[in-house]
Order: sequence, then structure tokens, then C-alpha cells
Amino acid sequence: RDLVLGVPAMTVTDRTGYLGRVIVYRNLGAAGFERRPSRVVELADRMAVASFGHGVDVVTTSAGDVLLARAPRYHRHPTMDVLTPELRGAVFAFAPGSLGTAGTAEAPRYYTTAVARARFVGELNDGAGAAAAVGDVDGDGADDYLLGGWISGLPTPGRVWAFTGPSLARSLMTGAALASASTLRGAGTETFGSALAVDRATAGPARAVAVAAALAGVVLAWRRRSSR
Repeated sequence: RDLVLGVPAMTVTDRTGYLGRVIVYRNLGAAGFERRPSRVVELADRMAVASFGHGVDVVTTSAGDVLLARAPRYHRHPTMDVLTPELRGAVFAFAPGSLGTAGTAEAPRYYTTAVARARFVGELNDGAGAAAAVGDVDGDGADDYLLGGWISGLPTPGRVWAFTGPSLARSLMTGAALASASTLRGAGTETFGSALAVDRATAGPARAVAVAAALAGVVLAWRRRSSR
């Protein structure tokens, strides 16, 4: 497999602010990974800040491996100041082969999020994409995707969205927008969803899910009941 890295603080030529990038290094087999990326992915949208590449995740689905690139400071105001707390956040889903042919280390191939097969955009001040975790949460044998949303420095309730493996596969095949199966919202200003973890120590369904609420200073855990 290739190596995919996010660079959320990367500035982009002819634009201002931290838009971010996702960069891909080819796997050269016994020689390791190439020294310079041969693919670069940038946002298609123009805006002041987005932190695209804050995190990159891979979920294996029946439609293939989906690459999910997060941008928790994504918004819809091209001239918005970096510190203005109107950040929706977003995650972009790339299907296998959507990044096409690789370039070279000297001349990498550039792509934009326009080639993403599907996307999910949070609501006002959600900061969707600040955290994520992968695992079979519902016990159907397919990996699910948990997405956390909160805004650093802003006391918000925070949210966690759960996307099932089959729904991710449908979005890859049809291009339909990513739709969460369920959503958990924090109370007050606890920033619920600031960090997520799924216990995947053994094969099969996840044994437990943990969600942090940073400003409340707590971690909440759900443990799967034994079927015995």
C-alpha cells in the first residue's frame, strides 16, 4: 500500500490561510517509499482556512478501501477570518482509483477534492472531522466510521457521527452524500467527541468505544455486552 499523509497547516499558492493538503508517497516495494510525493490533493473550494488533511483514515468496505480526508475548519465563507468561529468541518471520501495515475517525484500529479466520490459537511460550528476512529461498532462484520466534531478554543457541545460500512459502500458506488446512521451530541460546552477510540484488539466486533469530552475532562466508554 502507498503512504498517505495529511499536512493541515500547509499554505497553498495564490491563497491565504491554512488550507492544507493530502500527499501520497508510492510504495516501491523492497526499496521502500519514494522520497517525494507523486500525488498531491488540495481543496477545490476557495476559503480562508480549512485544515484539510487534519486526519486521513482508511475504511475497508464491500466496494473497496475508501480513503477519508478530514478538514475540521472547512466552511463556506471565502473571506472569513481565520479566527471567526463559523466552522462546519467536512470529510471527503475517495474511492479506489479516484486519484488516477501518479506523477513523479519531480513533477507530482495534482488533484482536488472535486474527484472525491462523496463528502459530509457539518453544520455551523460543528468542526466535523476533528477526530475519527474505525471499527465494527454495530457488530455486522463490516468496519464502521466514527467522526468527532469540535472546535479548538471554542466551547461547543461537540458531536459524534456514526457511518456504517454498508452506507459508506453505497456512497462509493452511487456518489450519494455520506449520511450518518446516528449522531450523539454533547451537553453544554464539554466538547464531546474531541477524541475517539475503538477497541480492535481482536478480530470481530469492537469490544468497546471511548469518547473524550476535553473541556469536561472526562472520557466516556461503551462496552459491548457478552453474548454468553
